[in-house]
Amino acid sequence: MLKKALSVVLLMAVIPVASATAVLNGPLDILITNDDGFDTPGIRALHRSFSEAGHNVKIVAPSKNFSGSSASMTFNAIEVKEVEPDIYSVAGSPATTVVVGASAIFPADNQPDLVISGINEGANLGPAATMSGTVGATISAMNVLPTPIPAIAISTNVIGEDPHSQENLIMVDQISKFMVRLVETLRDKNSRLLPKGLALNVNYPPLPQEEIKGIQNSRQGQVPFFNIAFKKVAPDLYAPSFSLPEEAGKDVKRSDTVGFNEGYITIVPIDGDYTAGFFKRHKIATDIRDLTP
Repeated sequence: MLKKALSVVLLMAVIPVASATAVLNGPLDILITNDDGFDTPGIRALHRSFSEAGHNVKIVAPSKNFSGSSASMTFNAIEVKEVEPDIYSVAGSPATTVVVGASAIFPADNQPDLVISGINEGANLGPAATMSGTVGATISAMNVLPTPIPAIAISTNVIGEDPHSQENLIMVDQISKFMVRLVETLRDKNSRLLPKGLALNVNYPPLPQEEIKGIQNSRQGQVPFFNIAFKKVAPDLYAPSFSLPEEAGKDVKRSDTVGFNEGYITIVPIDGDYTAGFFKRHKIATDIRDLTP
């Protein structure tokens, strides 16, 4: 069912096809990162599945949890350790690890063919995607490097409290194998996996494969996936609290948030361009037209 659904959604997508014949033949050089840390179950599952599929894979990921760091960059000198063969721990943000990997870990004349960021422990849907370090790594791959690299962010929700539980280990293995199929499908359709300046934000519901309803070519939702507030819990100490929004079931058409909650794998094409649409730009232009320096 997944293969059939994937074919349908890619045909529906409005992504331009660069070429009918793939030029990326043979194994891909893949940089894998995340915002949870280099040793989490999700990133290790991706490394394992893409290695087993015959690709050349390096993990270049943060040394600690950098969740919520968006596309922030670490500009000072940082510590980088090769903790295992082809697995690097970087004392910097996810966006930084992409630049470190592409410019200093991979050979200078052999930039990665693809950046994959994840599997994140927590869905990155709606407005939350702009805060995500997982998604931020793809923005870095697209907009910071001199030569943009195709990039895919992949996230899911943890089942229960323990990401290392057997149930979650089975889940991330399932998702990593789906990612291999997604990449192979993109390679069959595009000369460089994705059009220049485009990345994908993928969210996979924490469900058994047979319960997944399909794959939805989505748009980023406008209703927050969660609400956050800070409360004073001690003198000079404020802690975050989270809640579900009242309008959680309502959103724009083909919202990733709604689709994910209905059991669909959602795929949102993103370009890192934060410019508002024409009508909103026109409104502001009208408001400020009489403004002088």
